[in-house]
Amino acid sequence: MATISEMVQCLKDTRERRLAMEKQAKEMKAVEDELTERLLMEMGAQNLKSINIEGVARVAVRDTYHIEIADIEKLTKAMFIKMMDAIRNGHSMTDALMLQQRVAKSQIEDMLTSQYPDGIPAEAYDSMGLRKVDDRTLSLTKN
Repeated sequence: MATISEMVQCLKDTRERRLAMEKQAKEMKAVEDELTERLLMEMGAQNLKSINIEGVARVAVRDTYHIEIADIEKLTKAMFIKMMDAIRNGHSMTDALMLQQRVAKSQIEDMLTSQYPDGIPAEAYDSMGLRKVDDRTLSLTKN
């Protein structure tokens, strides 16, 4: 069985290797992104929608999209209106949610801290449909 000292050394070494690999992956991603942009420009200049390089790969230009929040106030108002419509029609308010299920931790804590300056009780989270989940982590600092 390994000692605590040996386990700490192993954790430190493993973390250093992971961080080095993540740095390398980030650098490789930058090269990949640059090559993708250059290919898109070159294929566009040659009016190519796809090309098959025998024995290597086939690449095809695809037009897709993603959605970003441009005005949080307008989005919030739209969701509120949809929630009210859902209630009026006997549906769940969650049918109108347009965000992924992750809350803004700092905003929730700021709001609750102002209501409970002596400490936030568990029922405060529960009253909002939230649950505070405690995680135990290990901090490793180089010395």
